Amino acid sequence: VAFNTLEKVKSLNESGKLVFSSLKQDPAAIEPAWKQVSQEVAGRNTALIIKGHLEKERYNDIYAARYFKPWGWVVFYSVPDEEIDVSVNNILRVTFGITALCAFGGSFLIFIFCKAYLVLPIDKLKDAASKIADRQRIGTIAVNSKDELGMLARSMEAMSRAIHLYKTEREQAEKSL
Repeated sequence: VAFNTLEKVKSLNESGKLVFSSLKQDPAAIEPAWKQVSQEVAGRNTALIIKGHLEKERYNDIYAARYFKPWGWVVFYSVPDEEIDVSVNNILRVTFGITALCAFGGSFLIFIFCKAYLVLPIDKLKDAASKIADRQRIGTIAVNSKDELGMLARSMEAMSRAIHLYKTEREQAEKSL
Protein backbone atom coordinates (compact mmCIF):
# COMPACT_ATOMS: atom_id res chain seq x y z
CA VAL A 1 0.00 0.00 0.00
CA ALA A 2 1.40 3.42 -0.95
CA PHE A 3 0.82 6.22 1.52
CA ASN A 4 0.98 9.91 0.74
CA THR A 5 3.83 11.29 2.83
CA LEU A 6 1.80 14.40 3.65
CA GLU A 7 -1.03 12.41 5.23
CA LYS A 8 -0.79 11.06 8.73
CA VAL A 9 -1.98 7.45 8.66
CA LYS A 10 -2.73 5.35 11.71
CA SER A 11 -4.06 1.81 11.70
CA LEU A 12 -5.58 0.16 14.74
CA ASN A 13 -7.13 -3.26 15.15
CA GLU A 14 -10.63 -3.91 16.55
CA SER A 15 -9.48 -3.59 20.14
CA GLY A 16 -7.91 -0.20 19.46
CA LYS A 17 -4.29 -1.38 19.54
CA LEU A 18 -2.01 0.57 17.20
CA VAL A 19 -0.81 -1.46 14.24
CA PHE A 20 0.79 1.25 12.05
CA SER A 21 1.41 4.99 12.21
CA SER A 22 3.05 7.26 9.65
CA LEU A 23 3.78 9.77 12.39
CA LYS A 24 6.95 7.86 13.33
CA GLN A 25 6.27 8.61 16.95
CA ASP A 26 6.22 6.37 19.97
CA PRO A 27 3.28 3.93 19.52
CA ALA A 28 2.75 3.93 23.26
CA ALA A 29 2.06 7.67 23.14
CA ILE A 30 -0.21 7.54 20.07
CA GLU A 31 -2.30 4.53 21.04
CA PRO A 32 -4.23 6.08 23.95
CA ALA A 33 -5.24 9.11 21.89
CA TRP A 34 -6.93 7.03 19.22
CA LYS A 35 -8.18 4.08 21.29
CA GLN A 36 -11.55 5.61 22.21
CA VAL A 37 -12.28 6.71 18.65
CA SER A 38 -11.28 3.35 17.17
CA GLN A 39 -13.58 1.53 19.58
CA GLU A 40 -16.46 3.85 18.61
CA VAL A 41 -15.88 3.12 14.94
CA ALA A 42 -15.49 -0.63 15.42
CA GLY A 43 -18.66 -0.78 17.53
CA ARG A 44 -20.83 0.89 14.91
CA ASN A 45 -21.99 -0.09 11.47
CA THR A 46 -18.89 -1.53 9.81
CA ALA A 47 -19.56 0.24 6.51
CA LEU A 48 -19.70 3.61 8.20
CA ILE A 49 -17.04 6.24 7.66
CA ILE A 50 -16.56 8.42 10.70
CA LYS A 51 -15.31 11.99 10.32
CA GLY A 52 -14.66 14.41 13.10
CA HIS A 53 -12.25 16.34 15.23
CA LEU A 54 -10.14 14.77 17.93
CA GLU A 55 -8.79 16.98 20.69
CA LYS A 56 -6.31 15.34 22.98
CA GLU A 57 -3.25 16.70 24.69
CA ARG A 58 -0.79 16.27 21.81
CA TYR A 59 -3.23 15.44 19.02
CA ASN A 60 -5.49 18.13 17.65
CA ASP A 61 -6.46 16.66 14.29
CA ILE A 62 -9.33 16.40 11.85
CA TYR A 63 -9.74 12.71 11.10
CA ALA A 64 -11.66 10.24 8.98
CA ALA A 65 -11.85 6.65 10.18
CA ARG A 66 -12.99 3.51 8.38
CA TYR A 67 -13.45 -0.01 9.74
CA PHE A 68 -12.10 -2.74 7.44
CA LYS A 69 -13.78 -6.01 8.38
CA PRO A 70 -11.47 -8.42 6.48
CA TRP A 71 -8.50 -7.35 8.60
CA GLY A 72 -10.38 -6.21 11.67
CA TRP A 73 -8.65 -2.83 11.52
CA VAL A 74 -9.78 0.73 11.93
CA VAL A 75 -7.72 3.04 9.71
CA PHE A 76 -7.50 6.73 10.48
CA TYR A 77 -6.54 9.45 8.04
CA SER A 78 -5.87 12.66 9.88
CA VAL A 79 -4.71 16.16 9.09
CA PRO A 80 -3.12 18.30 11.82
CA ASP A 81 -4.64 21.70 12.56
CA GLU A 82 -1.52 23.46 11.26
CA GLU A 83 -2.06 22.03 7.77
CA ILE A 84 -5.75 22.88 7.92
CA ASP A 85 -4.92 26.42 9.02
CA VAL A 86 -2.63 26.84 6.00
CA SER A 87 -5.40 25.61 3.69
CA VAL A 88 -8.02 27.80 5.34
CA ASN A 89 -5.73 30.83 5.12
CA ASN A 90 -5.13 30.14 1.43
CA ILE A 91 -8.88 29.89 0.87
CA LEU A 92 -9.43 33.13 2.78
CA ARG A 93 -6.74 34.93 0.74
CA VAL A 94 -8.23 33.73 -2.54
CA THR A 95 -11.74 34.62 -1.37
CA PHE A 96 -10.59 38.08 -0.31
CA GLY A 97 -8.84 38.57 -3.65
CA ILE A 98 -11.88 37.51 -5.63
CA THR A 99 -14.15 39.67 -3.48
CA ALA A 100 -11.86 42.68 -3.91
CA LEU A 101 -11.67 42.09 -7.66
CA CYS A 102 -15.47 41.80 -7.91
CA ALA A 103 -15.94 44.94 -5.80
CA PHE A 104 -13.44 46.85 -7.94
CA GLY A 105 -15.03 45.56 -11.14
CA GLY A 106 -18.53 46.38 -9.89
CA SER A 107 -17.46 49.86 -8.87
CA PHE A 108 -15.86 50.40 -12.26
CA LEU A 109 -19.04 49.29 -14.04
CA ILE A 110 -21.15 51.59 -11.85
CA PHE A 111 -18.75 54.44 -12.65
CA ILE A 112 -19.03 53.76 -16.40
CA PHE A 113 -22.83 53.53 -16.17
CA CYS A 114 -23.13 56.76 -14.21
CA LYS A 115 -20.75 58.55 -16.56
CA ALA A 116 -22.52 57.38 -19.71
CA TYR A 117 -26.14 57.67 -18.61
CA LEU A 118 -26.14 60.42 -16.01
CA VAL A 119 -23.13 62.73 -16.15
CA LEU A 120 -22.56 62.89 -19.92
CA PRO A 121 -26.15 63.95 -20.81
CA ILE A 122 -26.10 66.58 -18.07
CA ASP A 123 -22.77 67.91 -19.39
CA LYS A 124 -24.28 68.17 -22.88
CA LEU A 125 -27.27 70.08 -21.49
CA LYS A 126 -24.94 72.38 -19.52
CA ASP A 127 -22.91 73.14 -22.68
CA ALA A 128 -26.11 73.84 -24.62
CA ALA A 129 -27.34 76.18 -21.86
CA SER A 130 -24.00 78.06 -21.98
CA LYS A 131 -24.29 78.50 -25.77
CA ILE A 132 -27.87 79.76 -25.43
CA ALA A 133 -26.73 82.24 -22.76
CA ASP A 134 -23.95 83.43 -25.10
CA ARG A 135 -26.59 83.91 -27.84
CA GLN A 136 -25.21 81.14 -30.01
CA ARG A 137 -27.50 78.92 -31.99
CA ILE A 138 -27.52 75.26 -31.05
CA GLY A 139 -28.55 72.38 -33.25
CA THR A 140 -29.55 69.01 -31.92
CA ILE A 141 -28.43 68.09 -28.42
CA ALA A 142 -27.20 64.49 -28.41
CA VAL A 143 -29.36 63.31 -25.53
CA ASN A 144 -31.44 60.47 -26.93
CA SER A 145 -33.69 59.53 -24.07
CA LYS A 146 -37.38 59.91 -23.44
CA ASP A 147 -37.06 60.82 -19.77
CA GLU A 148 -36.79 64.29 -18.23
CA LEU A 149 -33.30 64.86 -19.62
CA GLY A 150 -34.46 64.07 -23.16
CA MET A 151 -37.50 66.35 -22.76
CA LEU A 152 -35.24 69.14 -21.44
CA ALA A 153 -32.90 68.70 -24.43
CA ARG A 154 -35.83 68.96 -26.89
CA SER A 155 -37.13 72.05 -25.03
CA MET A 156 -33.70 73.69 -25.16
CA GLU A 157 -33.50 72.98 -28.91
CA ALA A 158 -36.95 74.53 -29.43
CA MET A 159 -35.96 77.50 -27.26
CA SER A 160 -32.79 78.03 -29.32
CA ARG A 161 -34.81 77.93 -32.57
CA ALA A 162 -37.35 80.36 -31.13
CA ILE A 163 -34.61 82.76 -29.98
CA HIS A 164 -32.90 82.52 -33.37
CA LEU A 165 -36.22 83.08 -35.19
CA TYR A 166 -37.01 86.08 -32.93
CA LYS A 167 -33.52 87.46 -33.51
CA THR A 168 -33.89 87.06 -37.30
CA GLU A 169 -37.34 88.68 -37.33
CA ARG A 170 -36.06 91.55 -35.19
CA GLU A 171 -33.11 92.16 -37.53
CA GLN A 172 -35.48 92.19 -40.54
CA ALA A 173 -37.82 94.57 -38.72
CA GLU A 174 -34.90 96.90 -37.91
CA LYS A 175 -33.81 96.86 -41.59
CA SER A 176 -37.30 97.61 -42.81
CA LEU A 177 -37.57 100.53 -40.36
